[in-house]
Amino acid sequence: MDAFSLEWTTPREISGSLEENIDDAFLKAPNLDRIRWVIFYDLVLRVLQTPGLTVDFSQGMNFDDPEVYNTFVADFDHFARKYFKESHYLSIDGRPVVYVWGTWNAIGNFSGAFKEARQKASEQGYDVYIVGDIIRSDRFNKQLASAYDANTNFTFLIPGMNGWPKDVEQASLEQEKILKKWQANIQDLKVTGREETINLQPGWAPQYDDRLRGKDGGNIYVPALNKDQVIHMAEVARNYSQPTGSKGWKLVWINTWNNWAEATTIEPTADLGDKYPAGNYGFDMLEIVREVFGPETFSNSISTP
Repeated sequence: MDAFSLEWTTPREISGSLEENIDDAFLKAPNLDRIRWVIFYDLVLRVLQTPGLTVDFSQGMNFDDPEVYNTFVADFDHFARKYFKESHYLSIDGRPVVYVWGTWNAIGNFSGAFKEARQKASEQGYDVYIVGDIIRSDRFNKQLASAYDANTNFTFLIPGMNGWPKDVEQASLEQEKILKKWQANIQDLKVTGREETINLQPGWAPQYDDRLRGKDGGNIYVPALNKDQVIHMAEVARNYSQPTGSKGWKLVWINTWNNWAEATTIEPTADLGDKYPAGNYGFDMLEIVREVFGPETFSNSISTP
């Protein structure tokens, strides 16, 4: 694990903001030098949790709506002023990274919003590197893909899929097909307004189980039946990751939920029965990360670009 993505929803002055956790806990950790971190910009919750915003999501994330457009631009200004200067913030060749969640269904003038957001960061001295969770299985939006420096998928439950996989092995095979097609779609395609080509940064998760989520729960259950299935999933993500920056880093995003059912976490804490698929897999996932991606991580002796 080289970096943590920390979910960001609203500025601190809004009730329920996660900035309190970032500012008062994470950034004060005594061993922070061992890791890097990046903002996971949850645009959907940003809109939903901000008093006074009345955005209609029925057609997607509509950047023709001034509330969406202006909020997006203002937030990048906020990130640049408050967080990009933090010495442990993840950067690629000096470019602070922001992961944007919630725009796979973007419509409207997102190109204008991204241009202004980048300009806001530039005014504070930062050339921001934006990663977007936009990979779909059913269509490819060239303009949206080009708005980002890198394209990713949040998990193996990729928008547009025809039904959900029965287990992680099937999910690995499906994700590989989707990533292969997306890789071909973005080949030689440049980021809007830049000379760099779009980078592919796959995401993955060990399992998926949202049946215990909240009061109403969910109905999606994609278990790992053994450790080899999870290894295969991680290898697919690794194999399709592309080098970026002068150091040729390959970024792969592992996305899990500690507040959901145990089967969605990297390190479960409850004994829920047999090792697989119930979730009582101990440190298997951490071992898989080390095995597939290697043991080297950031430390005080490794300088950031």
